[in-house]
Amino acid sequence: MIAELQAVSKSYPLMETKVLNEVSLRIPSNTSIAITGPSGSGKSTLLNILGTLDTPDSGKLILDGSEPNYSDNQLISNIRNKLIGFVFQSHHLLPQLTLLENIQLPLLPLTNNSEKQQAMERGIALMKRIGLSEKLNSRPSQVSVGECQRTAMVRAMVNSPKLLLADEPTGSLDSENASLLIDLLLELQKEQGFSMVVVTHSMEIATKLQKVYQLKSGSLKQI
Repeated sequence: MIAELQAVSKSYPLMETKVLNEVSLRIPSNTSIAITGPSGSGKSTLLNILGTLDTPDSGKLILDGSEPNYSDNQLISNIRNKLIGFVFQSHHLLPQLTLLENIQLPLLPLTNNSEKQQAMERGIALMKRIGLSEKLNSRPSQVSVGECQRTAMVRAMVNSPKLLLADEPTGSLDSENASLLIDLLLELQKEQGFSMVVVTHSMEIATKLQKVYQLKSGSLKQI
């Protein structure tokens, strides 16, 4: 089990109801999961808790067999860098850097030169795999939005995470490019064996994944 939420609840000031109400979710290794639900239902909050970007009010998050110590900032940073990859609706590439430099950003904390070199080679191989090997030296403004989003996907995978979290990764793309991106993501997920949780409003995209859950009124149910 790569990750598990155990009866997690979360609310925010000024809200009358809990965003998450004793939500439980088990994420086995090598599994793809979609989370759907209406806007404002807490999908991003759930993803942020899984990624240690937010903390639950109650309940537990178990990552790779251990409960994270939120008071240890260095430990949390290491977990995010080594265990988890993030893809968001906006690619968040740094405009002043090339695509190659952008995908290398997660490697900056690495101190082992051999490990860093292997990760760099893996990133370049992934860029070739997704058809961007000839644009490594281009900047984000010189390529399409879809190509930027594919680059962001590689950046999330360059450290070989065990868990990939994607928050509306196709939200900025047209339907054709959205479908292509998800298909490519699923191919890589099966090839590399990581687990993936995708938040999406699109049932067409959600049904491509192995399991589909709906988050509504604070509760999570498999559909």
